[in-house]
Amino acid sequence: MSPSSDVSITGARTVDDEGYCHKEVDWADRGVRQRMAPTQEPDGAISWQMQRNCSMKPGHMLCVLMLIALPSALIGMGFFLKGATWVTFFSGLELFVLAAVFFAYARNAADNERVRVVGGHVEVQVRQGSTLHTQRFNRKWVSICMPQRAGGLLVLRESGRSMAIGRHIPRHLRGDFYQALSAEIDDR
Repeated sequence: MSPSSDVSITGARTVDDEGYCHKEVDWADRGVRQRMAPTQEPDGAISWQMQRNCSMKPGHMLCVLMLIALPSALIGMGFFLKGATWVTFFSGLELFVLAAVFFAYARNAADNERVRVVGGHVEVQVRQGSTLHTQRFNRKWVSICMPQRAGGLLVLRESGRSMAIGRHIPRHLRGDFYQALSAEIDDR
């Protein structure tokens, strides 16, 4: 089955020992590139929404927690009814630690970054855990700094203020985001 014509897939062509031509596709990159594509908002703003690549949403993790916790709680209660209170204590301790780990995962699963270019401003929101950092830069004065070392974060700077962005973009695709954001900001 071939991909639809509106999806561009890049990759190298290789020929195997029998002479068949294969196109190597990095499907993970294709998905990230589609998620990184800018969107036009109703107010005319161009925005990028970048988020952590989590395999499960917090709601799904809660279901998994319940599937693990329910049998453990039932076993603990069964032993409690038979008089083995220490089993119930350790079952409760297990449930507490398991809930703490799932909570820590869920807290950071919603981490994201949003960059909006609207009018004469560049608005950046960075959510990490329960904290939200927001800054608004003047589009005419802001500069984007590409890191010298490979894999570093992009930095927006203006008048002594700065904010690092690009945490949720794979290192090898940060240059593409840099070019797209630079082009949008320079389109003054």
